[in-house]
Amino acid sequence: MDYDNYPKWNPFIRQISGDKCFGGKLKIKTTNPGKIGKKGGEKLYSFNPKIMSYETNKFFAWKGGFLFPKLFDGVHYIRLQPAGNGTLLVHGEAFSGLMIEIVGRKFFKDFSIGYSAMNIALAKYLG
Repeated sequence: MDYDNYPKWNPFIRQISGDKCFGGKLKIKTTNPGKIGKKGGEKLYSFNPKIMSYETNKFFAWKGGFLFPKLFDGVHYIRLQPAGNGTLLVHGEAFSGLMIEIVGRKFFKDFSIGYSAMNIALAKYLG
């Protein structure tokens, strides 16, 4: 993972730093994904997930949460797979916890906007 270049291309995850190993801690700052491209979208939100898996140039996953474990947790992953003459990037996030119903659809819709913007920006950056 090339943490230093994230701000150059990523409109959602604006800063990322920390360890690059299983069990390592990260410092991540994101924009409000529902406001990407809108006034106020650069207000940054910080969280400090833990790396659940790290295989160089293959797989990377972290787990973060809100307030207390199992209240609202998210596991984000990025997988790189050989595909023909190139590489397929697959990423996603799985949420769990007691606050899933309370947080509601707006949160998931906003994150979908953020990840879509990230996909488009990465394709342009690499393209």
